[in-house]
Amino acid sequence: MGFLTGVRRQKQAWGNKAPKPTQETPDLLARQRVSGYGGTQAADVQDGYAGYAAVYRSYTWVRRAIDVTANNVVSLPVRVVDANDKPLDNHPVSLLLARGNDQMTPATIWQHWLTNMYLGGEGPLEIVDDLRGNPLWLWPRRPDLVLIRADVTPERANYPTVAGYVVMPEQAPGASTAPIDVPPGNMIFDKFLNPLNTWRGLAPITALRASIIIDVFAQAWAKSFLQRGARPDYALVAPQGITQTEKERILSELMFSYSGAENWHKPIVLEEGITDIKTFSFPPSDMEWVEQRQFTQNEVGALFGVPDEIMGYGKDTYENFQTALQVFWTLTLRPLCEHRDQALTHHFTTKRSLLAPGERVATDYTGVGVLQEDKAPKVDMAVKLWSIGVPFNQLDAQLGLGIGPIEGGEFPNGTDPAIAQAMAALAAQGAQDGQGGAQDDGDGLDAENAQEDEQEAQQGGKTALPFRWNGITIPDAYKALQLIHDPGDENTPEEVLLRALEESAQREIARELRRIYRDLLPPNAESMTLYELQTYIEQRIGSQALNDAIDATVRRAADAGVTIAADQLATMGVGFDYTMVHTAARDWARAYSAELIKGVNDTTKAAVRESVARWYDNGEHLDALTKDLAPTFGNTRARMIAQTETTKAAARGTLASYEASGVVTAMVWLTAADEKRCGYCKDLDGKTVSLSGNFSDVLSPELRAKLKNRTFQTPPAHVSCRCRIGAQVIEIGGGNG
Repeated sequence: MGFLTGVRRQKQAWGNKAPKPTQETPDLLARQRVSGYGGTQAADVQDGYAGYAAVYRSYTWVRRAIDVTANNVVSLPVRVVDANDKPLDNHPVSLLLARGNDQMTPATIWQHWLTNMYLGGEGPLEIVDDLRGNPLWLWPRRPDLVLIRADVTPERANYPTVAGYVVMPEQAPGASTAPIDVPPGNMIFDKFLNPLNTWRGLAPITALRASIIIDVFAQAWAKSFLQRGARPDYALVAPQGITQTEKERILSELMFSYSGAENWHKPIVLEEGITDIKTFSFPPSDMEWVEQRQFTQNEVGALFGVPDEIMGYGKDTYENFQTALQVFWTLTLRPLCEHRDQALTHHFTTKRSLLAPGERVATDYTGVGVLQEDKAPKVDMAVKLWSIGVPFNQLDAQLGLGIGPIEGGEFPNGTDPAIAQAMAALAAQGAQDGQGGAQDDGDGLDAENAQEDEQEAQQGGKTALPFRWNGITIPDAYKALQLIHDPGDENTPEEVLLRALEESAQREIARELRRIYRDLLPPNAESMTLYELQTYIEQRIGSQALNDAIDATVRRAADAGVTIAADQLATMGVGFDYTMVHTAARDWARAYSAELIKGVNDTTKAAVRESVARWYDNGEHLDALTKDLAPTFGNTRARMIAQTETTKAAARGTLASYEASGVVTAMVWLTAADEKRCGYCKDLDGKTVSLSGNFSDVLSPELRAKLKNRTFQTPPAHVSCRCRIGAQVIEIGGGNG
């Protein structure tokens, strides 16, 4: 009989042995008690806790799946935490969970709990009190030995309300056979969902019963196959025929002398009258038991949520194992722990009031490396946002870091070494940058720039946010500004972002201009001809560092424009993927910055050429030339470039977003809210044009005449303009004046 034929017959026989329904009294709901798994035949795999416990005892992959799950769950501490997730190690419930009992460690108790949950669908835990009525020990109970006493009072008759539990004793030698009554407050009756019974849980292993039955039969068939030498049957050919007595004698001798693995390849001595041995090839279906066993292994792993690599039969590379471990903890182990935590919290809140409001039972996952990686992006974000001025306490609440309030709210003070170290490094870098900007080499230019910075800061033109752009993206910076924005502040997050970009660009451009300025003049300048001196100076004006600073200014501002537009449109209920818009804005920035860099260098060369010619014609001392060149490389010019180009690039990025949205048909001019508004900007404030129009066309006639045919589609209207544009999603019939 082949393997598949045997499986079909066994399944038919099993189906004919339907279990008889059990009767349950209204007040004592007992689980069906069945005999254990005692044989090797497939039909002997019995439903119920005892039967599945026998499977756990003898079936390799079921035991592996349950044990590897339980061993990981029990390795984590379980304790009470307060509303701020602070552990309360001296809490009575924490002490109970950490104590175990006089025979079992906490690990053993939780191993019993999870094994009972898998095999019986329930994990009863009895709480044994001391003489004062305080919880002393936890005792795991077999689910099939725990009976439920229902509350049959009229008001609770239609609800699965428990009045108490009856624990049937295990049959230990010399033990009492009397049942034990346990009140509801002393029994944590955790269970898995049972769709057909709200009283009792449903064991996950029940879904594997059919597969295990087939696999047990496969093992029995394989054993018989191997005992026959794992070789096909054969026939002895006797042309002249032999008697029945001779047949029986020959068959007995063959079975005794030539069957079994110990007689493999042993030659057969033919009897008289037997002339040939004919072997039969066996059908391939007889080897399907191997594939069937592999299929059952996979089913076991899938049901218990254990990846193949953890079970021990996957492709065990490091990458595969790490991925499997991540999946195992995320989809299996952590949900199991949280199921247990909620069951404990619910019991000690509703059945036994030992937890105060806000307190709960929680598993500590800090020792699980694969779960800590989930926090790394949040920590990185917190460090970056802190570096641009967001208070740490605010970040902790917004990002859910779980570190807790910090005195002062500005710095973690060593509560998390990784975060503290990263923040300290950024703070030191910021301080170093500040010192570098204030350094004076004795030429007077740095002191002049510092004085200008101080004057502007006193006038309120500076933002207090220390933008350093240490790897932080424009969207992250904008998010930070929105987090810390005071609704009463007239400066919007958009305006603060652009001003911060300007200041950052100004510092970078000014620093590179000063570096050029310091090496601009040769020591023998007074002895050189006019042509020689101009050529020498112009060769040193081009600086890659200056070019990079200008390019970064344009790119950041273009990104900021796209980010601001995305936020504007989101408030109007318009949202789409801005990835392509960012790409287009950066492409424009790349092309424009190349043009801008050439213009800046050409303007610088022209100014230098004029200063040198004037100095040469006047025959003045070299100090006069140094002083005359200073404004060309000073802070004022750096500020002019930063403000003008930030405004232009941001407006272009915003316009690109409006064009890509498909719903914005007009843009409105938004003037900066300060006293520095010129006549052009005041006249344009609030006016609208189509996306393809020019704002220069809606100026008053007087101001338009002053432009002398100069046009501009978006801000800036002039050098150092700080205006921007907004969106309108309705059709505008042209500009208004």
